[in-house]
Amino acid sequence: MIVSNPIRSDGFGAQFQTIIYSIVVAELENKSFVYSPFHSMEHNYDNDPKFLEKMESFINIMQHYPKLPHEESEQEAPETQATPIEQRDIPDQQNPEKMESFINIMQHYPKLPHEESEQEAPETQATPIEQRDILDQQNLIYCYGHIASIFESRLEECLKTNSFQKIKQIFRQNKKFPFFQNNKTNIAVHIRRPNIHDNRKDGADTLDEYYLKTIEIIQQKYIENDLLFHIYSQGIEEDFVSIYGNKDIEYHINENIFDTFSGLVFADILIMSRSSFSYAAALLSDGEIYYQHFWHPAAKHWII
Repeated sequence: MIVSNPIRSDGFGAQFQTIIYSIVVAELENKSFVYSPFHSMEHNYDNDPKFLEKMESFINIMQHYPKLPHEESEQEAPETQATPIEQRDIPDQQNPEKMESFINIMQHYPKLPHEESEQEAPETQATPIEQRDILDQQNLIYCYGHIASIFESRLEECLKTNSFQKIKQIFRQNKKFPFFQNNKTNIAVHIRRPNIHDNRKDGADTLDEYYLKTIEIIQQKYIENDLLFHIYSQGIEEDFVSIYGNKDIEYHINENIFDTFSGLVFADILIMSRSSFSYAAALLSDGEIYYQHFWHPAAKHWII
């Protein structure tokens, strides 16, 4: 049996979090993990045609796990030549012709769960698309719910698995260290706010008073340290300066996703927002985490 991360089209944080969950749950369930690369993603504000390719390189997962099969172009792989599974990708689920062709490919490669019994699907008869977890978007969403339930209910166990340690290791492999080029105690403050690209309210409605209070707590706790707070958000920088000031603060407003996420992960201390972007960074971080209650649970060593 094989586990794969369900295909998603939302933001980077939610998709990377799903990948982490899927890899770790595969280990817990004694199953193999097969990677499904990014297919679409929100927040490509510059319409960069290589955005997904850059995101793949950033998380560094694809180079370390086998991939799901896909239907390659004629230039990439002639019909007479089979392409290895690790070079394949899952096809566009909205294209029926490609999906039918994919069913034929699936006869020759490992399938995602479930595997049909002989009575349900004889080898000589293709299983309808709607019955396959790999092809059915509803089943993929259900799969995520199942995977998330296992990971979050066994969070402490998951964080100690070999798979999770591998994810942390390979994420760091292609990054430059130290990330912050100073001799200070660096505190990342992730303030999610609605903006012209994303006006969702959930997780973006935390009051500034929460962040100001948490900053004050850290200042008092580490009074002997040379502190530098890094505020990561989107919007107009002057609006943040009017609230948080300029003392021991560096602003990273509308910064690119790579530097923002890396800043959250590699900070000595992270003040989270209520978002999957923050949550995925907190999971990967070796720093001190300040967590606020939302729909994903806190690890035991995080500060609430």
